[in-house]
Amino acid sequence: MRGEILTYDPQTGAGLVSGDDLQRYSFRSHLSGLAVGRRIDFVIDGLEAREPVLLPPGPVAQRFVSKPVVSKPVVSKDAPIAVSAAITPRDWKSRLFSLSGRMERAYFWKATLIMTSIHAIAWGVAILFPQVRQVIPITFLACLWPYLAITTKRLHDIGRTGWLVAIPLGLIVLVLKVALFIAVLGGLYGILAISIDTGPSTQAFQGVAMVAIGAVLLILLIHLAFVILIGCRKGQPHNNRFGAPPTGTAPIAI
Repeated sequence: MRGEILTYDPQTGAGLVSGDDLQRYSFRSHLSGLAVGRRIDFVIDGLEAREPVLLPPGPVAQRFVSKPVVSKPVVSKDAPIAVSAAITPRDWKSRLFSLSGRMERAYFWKATLIMTSIHAIAWGVAILFPQVRQVIPITFLACLWPYLAITTKRLHDIGRTGWLVAIPLGLIVLVLKVALFIAVLGGLYGILAISIDTGPSTQAFQGVAMVAIGAVLLILLIHLAFVILIGCRKGQPHNNRFGAPPTGTAPIAI
């Protein structure tokens, strides 16, 4: 053990040393050079310091301080388990295909813009190459489930039930039905060889087509408003019934 001399009487050789373990020990020695403030190395014998050895002067060594023992909390097997609900950026499968959990605004907009771009490319290809127009329904079906997943989790993040996703889904189906109605109606007029430039029937067809196109635009505007609403609204900063904030570290009890 090492320590610093607190008191020392050269006449009697008695002294007191403060050990690096913060314990005081008495000693008795007539070793040359012993003085208050000098450091010595010694052997502990109870509360006495024996066989002192004078240490060379220099920087005071760091005192030994025992580290407190931190006991690990005992968790019962029946206790709730804390699980982070935040989804890592690499967990794209959970983000795009899972209906549980929550999603932050940034990732929702990224996924929405990507799927919108895919649909725009599909429509462009179908317009330029009518023989491959089947790419439109294929693209719609491919993006349908990821769209439902990100919309559901975004609704969860603002504290709403995921069943509200039926609103945009219903609007999309309605748009497809109206578009199909226009296509069928136009086909019937084509089969009957009715000219689009003449006759009252042509005017009636154009009127129906304009109403249908207006309905499609109105439905698209409603859908756009829904997406903007859930995409811009700030998520709840605390845990809700759907889990912890996607960018937070709050645990969920399961």
